[in-house]
Amino acid sequence: MSEMVKKTYFIHRYIDNGVQASKILPTWVTEDYQLTKDLHMQKIIDDTLAYMRQHGGRWADWYIGIAEDPRVRLFSDHNVNESSDPWIHSHAGTDATARSIEQYFLRYGCAGGPGGGSTRSCFVYAYKIASHTNENN
Repeated sequence: MSEMVKKTYFIHRYIDNGVQASKILPTWVTEDYQLTKDLHMQKIIDDTLAYMRQHGGRWADWYIGIAEDPRVRLFSDHNVNESSDPWIHSHAGTDATARSIEQYFLRYGCAGGPGGGSTRSCFVYAYKIASHTNENN
């Protein structure tokens, strides 16, 4: 494991455990963490956008959500067909990051809504709406 990865993991552990990083770590470390977090969030947005473009449709043809267990949400709750429907999910690290990513897609017109999930909802998921999928769940 590279030194940068070790440091990033160490910083994530402090912050994800609810510790006030600014009181423990020097300012440059917390700023570096914010940059790493922003880059991670941007990568998830970019990957999701690329996947959506690859499978086509308008913003409103896609559902975006957050979940603790995205596979249950996708395949059980929303009735997405795992083998034939377009779907994607990514681990965002924290529920706050997942909510920010969800909000980004909702602002552009994806189906879904804010306020779902829990503090353990660290995954962002999206699927292309079809006649058999359930968006009301």
